[in-house]
Amino acid sequence: MIKETELAYLAGLLDGEGTISLTSKLRKYGYRYFQPRICITNTKIEMLNFCKDKFGGLIYISAKANSVENRRTAYRWSLSGDKACLLLASILPFLTIKKQQAQLVLVFQGTGIKNTKKEADGIVISKFKSRLANLNSRGLAQG
Repeated sequence: MIKETELAYLAGLLDGEGTISLTSKLRKYGYRYFQPRICITNTKIEMLNFCKDKFGGLIYISAKANSVENRRTAYRWSLSGDKACLLLASILPFLTIKKQQAQLVLVFQGTGIKNTKKEADGIVISKFKSRLANLNSRGLAQG
């Protein structure tokens, strides 16, 4: 059983160290398949092991240590597809910074569109990806 405090902790990690995205894979028939993905990247593997143990997903090396640049190895935990959406829905009340991204991905998942076989679906996916990219963009705040 996952505790509310663990969901809140994950939301904090995702707000500070994570990304919410729509990833795609090219299928052999020439269309792209899209699915939601959440990731958290950090140099502390223990934190990511907590995420994997509690919520599933995968951990892999994101960037290897580099002694010349004095960098540590970075690891990435990721969860994709329906499992990512179920988890996003569970942590939504606790998200602050990435709440809009989570809501947008959940709306996308609710459309039932998963690929670009139909041109109209490709247009819808492009709009979602563009809005998500805008929310995820870095830089100086406007206004």
